[in-house]
Amino acid sequence: MPDDFWGEPIYQYTDQDALKDGVLVDLSPLNVKFLGLPVNRMTGTVYADLKPQVEALSASYEGDFNAALAAMLRAKLRNAIMPQDIWHLPPDLWLLENEVSGFTIMYPSDY
Repeated sequence: MPDDFWGEPIYQYTDQDALKDGVLVDLSPLNVKFLGLPVNRMTGTVYADLKPQVEALSASYEGDFNAALAAMLRAKLRNAIMPQDIWHLPPDLWLLENEVSGFTIMYPSDY
């Protein structure tokens, strides 16, 4: 869509705004990759839902939450499929390229 169609935007909700608000979670420190790109974002709703599972799993990683989350994500990414034009992480997650040169994990309802 051309920028001049509606004129200059009054406000843009940026990636940094979404991180600050908790809409997105920064996964960059985990160093998880998919198709050569970092999986660097996750929606806050997915994070909240996965957190109890990751906390339970972290005992296997000497209490390291990030290591447990990274392991869980890598396992999910091994099952990624692209039935149409969106990557799916079964059973109910999407994986979409984002504007910060990576991928975001989300629920379809987060889109």
